[in-house]
Formats: sequence, C-alpha cells, structure tokens
Amino acid sequence: MKRLILLIWIMLPVVAAAQDTEDVVPTDSIVKTWDLERVAWRAWQPIDSAWMDSIYWNTLRKHKIHMDCGHCTRVIMHVDMKIDSLGKLEQYRVESSHICDDKMQKTLEKEFMEYFFNLTFPLPLRSRVIRTQLGTGLKC
Repeated sequence: MKRLILLIWIMLPVVAAAQDTEDVVPTDSIVKTWDLERVAWRAWQPIDSAWMDSIYWNTLRKHKIHMDCGHCTRVIMHVDMKIDSLGKLEQYRVESSHICDDKMQKTLEKEFMEYFFNLTFPLPLRSRVIRTQLGTGLKC
C-alpha cells in the first residue's frame, strides 16, 4: 500500500505537467498555422474545420453564447500547441483569449482544448509547436 501511495505521489507532477499551460517552448520555435508549409497546412485544415463544425459552435450553444454585432463580436483563443512525435497534444498555452469583451473562462478553454487532446495529429504536424487561432469574430 505504501508503494502505491508513493508511486501516485511521484507520478502526480508528471501527469500535471502533461497539461501545464505555462511553459510550452520558447516563442522563436513556434510555427503559426497560417505560416505552415503546404503539406502541414493541408494536414491542419481538416482538423481546424472539424473543430469549428463540431466543437466550437456546439460549445457556444451549450454555454448560451450568442455572437452578434451589438453585444458579442468575438470568441477567439490564440493557442500554442506542443505536439509530440506520436501525434499527441503534449501541452498547450493560451497566448490570448477573448469571449465577447472579456477573457475566456478556464472551463470554456478546457472544453475547446479537449478535442485536441483526444486527437492523433498527422505526421506533418508532429514534433513541433504550432500557434493557431481557435474561434472567430464578426466583421461588424
């Protein structure tokens, strides 16, 4: 029993670090999705489209967030994602976030990111850190 408790105690920092949002990597090694080379861009596009179609709009409905020009013009999150060599999201850091005119709540941020933790990224996106914009804003 003591060994099990010791093992859990030792592993806790490792598990917590897997989703730590503060120390992804130095910013000079981050590639923005809009600057990806052609093959990586083509690999990213279906991921982004699927996230927008299935996660983004459904999450906004779930949280009763309605975008309009009079009240709420944007729900956007700029995120740095560290993808490991097996195609799993290792860490992420929110560079900035906006929900209407406020900062995004952690619960909404985690719901947005859950999709990426369950995804296996294609080869052109592995072993790198990418910065992307999740969400959208209205042109009013």
